[in-house]
Amino acid sequence: MNEFPPARQRGLVVHIALSLALGAVSLAAFWLAFQTQVGLGFSLYVLLFFLTAIPLPILAYRTYALARANYLLDRNTLRLTWGLRIEDIPVNDVEWVRPASGLATPLALPFFRLPGGVLGVKNQREIGRVEFMASEVGTLLLVATAKRVFAISPADPGAFVAAFQKAIEMGSLAEIAPH
Repeated sequence: MNEFPPARQRGLVVHIALSLALGAVSLAAFWLAFQTQVGLGFSLYVLLFFLTAIPLPILAYRTYALARANYLLDRNTLRLTWGLRIEDIPVNDVEWVRPASGLATPLALPFFRLPGGVLGVKNQREIGRVEFMASEVGTLLLVATAKRVFAISPADPGAFVAAFQKAIEMGSLAEIAPH
């Protein structure tokens, strides 16, 4: 299997720094809420605690997902791994692979994205529904099947496209079901 991991360093730094900052503010607000008498100040500290504590599990999962993210390619299967999600796509089912920069209209990106976490689903006028499992916008590749289009971001898109072309030319040895 050929591995094509996404660029992780910048995304991990951003996610961890944001998690630490939110965690520190959350802990400070929690501590200050218990040091303050019931009133407006108490309410503001509780509100600040919830506003900073609620995103922490989401950021923690996104950090884990980025650390585990990988794109694996062999003669039979393209495996997209992102966090707890694994998509196995038979290579024979892939209709085309192209850079997102090659589209006539710019690709609409998911609303909430951070470096290292371009995740979500967006409808595109040209190609329909695109599911993002990427870390960076600059290296986006589109992988189209009959049912879906995935946006991925291997660190070396040229090597991924070359390996995919080679896998297509060699042909599949086994019939793999999508999973």
